[in-house]
Amino acid sequence: MAATESGPVTLEAQQVSKSYGSVTALYPLTLRLGPGLYGVAGHNGAGKTTLFRVLAGLDRPTSGSVRISGNNPLRTAGLAAFAPAHLPLPDLTAAAYLRALCAMRGQPAAVADAAITRLGIPPGRMHTLSHGSRQKVNLAAMLTAEAALFLADEPASGLDPDSAEEIGRWLSERAQAACVLVASHDLTWLVTHCSDIWWLRDGRCVGQGQCAVAAAVRVQVREHGKVSSYVYPVQQSQQRLWEHLQAGHEILDVTRLPFQLEQAYAALEGQWPQESR
Repeated sequence: MAATESGPVTLEAQQVSKSYGSVTALYPLTLRLGPGLYGVAGHNGAGKTTLFRVLAGLDRPTSGSVRISGNNPLRTAGLAAFAPAHLPLPDLTAAAYLRALCAMRGQPAAVADAAITRLGIPPGRMHTLSHGSRQKVNLAAMLTAEAALFLADEPASGLDPDSAEEIGRWLSERAQAACVLVASHDLTWLVTHCSDIWWLRDGRCVGQGQCAVAAAVRVQVREHGKVSSYVYPVQQSQQRLWEHLQAGHEILDVTRLPFQLEQAYAALEGQWPQESR
């Protein structure tokens, strides 16, 4: 599935899959992406983390190939920067840890200090920090890298809304010149920040498209003396409301629903169940 028809191709994954023994964690998937901010949506266990580890060169694919700016990440270090959802951090201060990473990359300590200031990471050793602060350290380690591909697994996990927005801004900045992929089951975050979405379910890509498909509207109507509720994709809601009015139904309530994965999957499959009472 391609998100770029012309221009530079940063990430090219051809029919990559990953199996662990007899268990297939990721079925063949093709991506061809240039610079930009993209999302990968799915429940826990959908294959998001497996995909990211393969793309980052941390795991060898069972089949297929990955190229980042034309290079094999299994053979060339530094092509991808990956922030996993759960990363054990050394018992250092955030400043010491990030400065050490920057030194290894040949970057000045000021890069680490600027990241700490930008994200509001508090002083203290890592084990004393909250989950949200440790997540900021994890993300700062990725975002300060100079890479062609950035992979963030559940970046907003544990963050307060302001911090999640700041991370979104920083990811968007990186996406001006690099390919940025964000994996999450938080569709509201993906809707806000990503230009295109790949939908994974049980290791398979079941669709591609912007998150508008995941936005739902519940319409409550009185028809034939009975109150019924219907759930429609938001882009179909005006047409559906008009059809109810044409049929002589009384519109009782229209409610925008939170983004839900199950509704997104149903929309991709063209199946929207009616709720009635």
